[in-house]
Parts: sequence; C-alpha cells; structure tokens
Amino acid sequence: MKNALDFFRGYWDNLRKDIDTLAGITPGTEACFLVGSSHDIPCFIHYIQPMEVTATDRAEIRSVIERQLKAFQNDDAIGAFAFASPGIQMRFKSPENFMEMVKTAYQAVYRPRSVLFEDLTKMGGVLTQPVLLLDAEGVLMRALYLMEKQSDASWRINGCYVIPVEASSH
Repeated sequence: MKNALDFFRGYWDNLRKDIDTLAGITPGTEACFLVGSSHDIPCFIHYIQPMEVTATDRAEIRSVIERQLKAFQNDDAIGAFAFASPGIQMRFKSPENFMEMVKTAYQAVYRPRSVLFEDLTKMGGVLTQPVLLLDAEGVLMRALYLMEKQSDASWRINGCYVIPVEASSH
C-alpha cells in the first residue's frame, strides 16, 4: 500500500510541475486545460491551486466523501443519497435511482480498491476535493468532488467527475 501511495503522490507532484512548465504558470495564476472528453464533449479543468479553508471545513468535506464511499461499499442507497446536495437529490428523485447511476457510470467510486485524498482546491470557483481511486481492475482514476456548503453550514456533494490518470513517464 505504501508504494501505491508514493506513486500517487509522485504522479500528482510531477503533473503539477509539468503543467507549470508547459504553460509558464506562476503560483496563484489560473489557466484552463483540456484534459479529455466524455461522450464527445470536451472536458476542461482549471489549473488548481490549494485554497485557504478552515481545518474544520477540510475535515467535514473529507468525512462526507468517506461516509458516502462507505455507504456505496455497504450498498446503502439511502445513506449515500443523504450526502448528495439537494440539487443532485432532485435530479435523481430517489436513493435507488442515484445508486443505480453510480453502479452503472461510476464503478471506481462505487467499489474503489484504494482511496487517496489530495489537497482540497478551488476549480472554476467551486470548492473541489480531488481523490485518487484505484478501480476494481487496478486502473488509477481521479474523482473530482464538487462540494456545496448548505444553509446549515454542512457540506454536501454537488457532483463528481471521474477522469483517468495516465502514468507519468518521468
């Protein structure tokens, strides 16, 4: 497990350095990159910089994602659905619909073999928690959890984008 964690951390550090070098980006600057496509729709990701949030926010966001992943592991549709934002809940209408969508389209999130939280960031103005996931076949994926603070100050997941991570040639 330690070797996999070292690989994940090394990959992320190298990716940030490569992006900085190629784009001539200095810390604190935002840029936008095409990172792939999904169903023939280009997907853009902003260059991500760590943002200042409270330690409490970080802990709560991580806890929400961990608890939702645990609910998926236990096939607890109601529990997993509870961590989705009101907008996501309205879109899927029921815990069963939500769970079926995750099982079908988000296998790496539904049944990860390994999970590694990266630095909380802000992407396109949205607080985002990147999480490295090793899927059932051993393929490394990055889940970008879009977080939404609720009126009661709790955090909910307002979307998740999963993108493949390509191995670094460094």
